[in-house]
Formats: sequence, C-alpha cells, structure tokens
Amino acid sequence: LIGDAFGLRVRRRLATAVGPMAATARVLPKATRERLERERGMGVAAKPAIASKADALQEEAAELAQMGNIRGAIEKYLECQDEGGSVMHKVQALRSFLPYEFFLPKSMGKR
Repeated sequence: LIGDAFGLRVRRRLATAVGPMAATARVLPKATRERLERERGMGVAAKPAIASKADALQEEAAELAQMGNIRGAIEKYLECQDEGGSVMHKVQALRSFLPYEFFLPKSMGKR
C-alpha cells in the first residue's frame, strides 16, 4: 500500500515536470534559421579548394600504400613532406609495416 502511493506520487511529479518542457520546444524563428543557413553557406562557398602539389603527392602515396608498395609510398610521403605537407605520422605508420612487407598481399593494379 505504501509502495503504491509512493510510486503514484513520483509518477505525478515526473508528469508535471516533463510535460511543460516537452510542450515548449526551443526552435528559432524561421527568418533567423534562414539567415543562419545563408551565413554558414557563404563561409563554405567562399573558400575555393585548390589542390597543391603536396596534396597530389599525398594521394599518389595513398594509392601506392593501398596497392602494397610500402617503400614507394614512404618515398612519396617524404616528397610530400618536402613540399610542405604534414605527413610524418603516415610515414611512421608505414615504417611500422616494413618488417612485414613481404607478408602483405600485393594487389594487381588499381581497385
């Protein structure tokens, strides 16, 4: 009897506490939402994506690594580093595979 009364009291408190919060969702007015979307869109569109030589070298190195040519990929990453790319973490990761290079499967060209 006491447990039922306590459970009923707790359920009533939860219903009154959650009810008003659920009814008033916090949504910005439509004009404000549209203005924010336009501003965000301008920031993204204003920055053109120009691929540098380092980016091209990094893509080549990634392809070589994916084909299983670890030594070639390391060399390309080092060239990319010389061009200003930040890829030393990738070089270190590939160097950790050098002892196992001959166990890695070789792919037959591009996938």
